[in-house]
Amino acid sequence: MEIPAWYNEQHRHSGLGLLTPATVHFGHAPSVLAQRQAVLDAAYLAHPDRFVRRPPKPLPLPSEVWINKPVDTSPTDREERQ
Repeated sequence: MEIPAWYNEQHRHSGLGLLTPATVHFGHAPSVLAQRQAVLDAAYLAHPDRFVRRPPKPLPLPSEVWINKPVDTSPTDREERQ
């Protein structure tokens, strides 16, 4: 089954900080997040009363994303000692 192009190129995933998989895969995430931060900063400067707790920040990019995480096959410390 082929994944539709919109899923990778248009659909913003909550697990990817509301970025598309293509944006993350091709390394465009830092520039997109910087642009988002600039927009959020402008919104905060224009209407600080709308942000009660603190200035807004974009969602963070996760350090890892897996569909099926590979099983760690390295021996544990216990196995190495035996």
